[in-house]
Amino acid sequence: DKYVDFIISPGFYVKSEDLRAQKIIQDFIEEHDLGNVLRDWIRDGLMTGNGYIELSYGSKGTVNKIKVLNPKNMFVKRDIFGNIEGYTQYFNTAGMREKDFKNNIPFKPEEIAHFAFNRVGDSAYGYGLVYPSLDIINNLVKSNLDMHKILSRKANTQIHVKIGDAASGRVPTTDVINSFGQKMQYMNEKTEWVTDCFVDMKTLDFGNVSDKFIGVLENDFMMLSFAFQVPEVLMGKGSIPEGLAGVQMDAFNRSTQSIQAMLETLIENKVYKVVLAAHGIDSHVEMFWGEQSDKDRRDEITVLTTLLQNPMINPTLKQNIENKLSMLLGFTETVETPEQEREREETQRIPVIPGQNKLVPTTEKIYKGEIV
Repeated sequence: DKYVDFIISPGFYVKSEDLRAQKIIQDFIEEHDLGNVLRDWIRDGLMTGNGYIELSYGSKGTVNKIKVLNPKNMFVKRDIFGNIEGYTQYFNTAGMREKDFKNNIPFKPEEIAHFAFNRVGDSAYGYGLVYPSLDIINNLVKSNLDMHKILSRKANTQIHVKIGDAASGRVPTTDVINSFGQKMQYMNEKTEWVTDCFVDMKTLDFGNVSDKFIGVLENDFMMLSFAFQVPEVLMGKGSIPEGLAGVQMDAFNRSTQSIQAMLETLIENKVYKVVLAAHGIDSHVEMFWGEQSDKDRRDEITVLTTLLQNPMINPTLKQNIENKLSMLLGFTETVETPEQEREREETQRIPVIPGQNKLVPTTEKIYKGEIV
């Protein structure tokens, strides 16, 4: 979830030199709520190693539906050279051989977008984040269960009861010992004991049981953070120095950006390109990941403001900086450069003065002082 939030939450947008292609993809993103579809798809890919998106075609040959498929039912079909020939979705596969599968749905390569994360070599499937860390996860879960089991057993103060006196020959029978033990099983906060001189009751001190698990649990937690490459500060660890936390966050941002770069290429080629091909368009649509974080935006505003204070700055560069600041601050209008202002004044329509020569139509346009 941390990875998915950092990858998807900033949002994304598309650009293309072909405005028609860009409009088609923008409409496709809004119509099919592609952001939430990608969120589930990426989560499957990170968790299981494989995420699958199905692109369904309508009667007119265009993509009219997109959905995420369960990765445990999906198989990749390849030839002897490793080229993908298609995909197959199997159902009710428990205890069945592949040749016995009857409930299956074949897909062409262009109908499936396969996100294989953490793939090794030429494997058709990815390993994801969980599988390589199973031993660490099992150790952490087992240590946690053992701690709670022992704490539940040792939650109250243990009592050892000694009955009889070997020196005087007073040895109790097994029935007497069992009878006394049964009484102790029903002890509560109101239980009081009265015995004779041949019953000796003492408490047993096992020490602070939870302290025995602190080192083990912290080590397992740290190993899990290393395996997932998620900073400890994001996992809820409070005692992290600020400098170290900053380094960890920078490394995590680089990790998520590398995943974004991989997803960007995959989405452009396996989703956008397929959608445009269904409309008969062979254009490239570029995908860009969302807006800056608040901290990055504030840092950029600070840098740009400092640059504006330089009296030797080039006027054109100064204008560009002011426009960039306007955009970062959320202003909808930008300041015109002197050239832009002069161009606007020269090309704007000259209002008609009452009583002027009526042979000049009022719809005439004036361009740089000439009638066109």
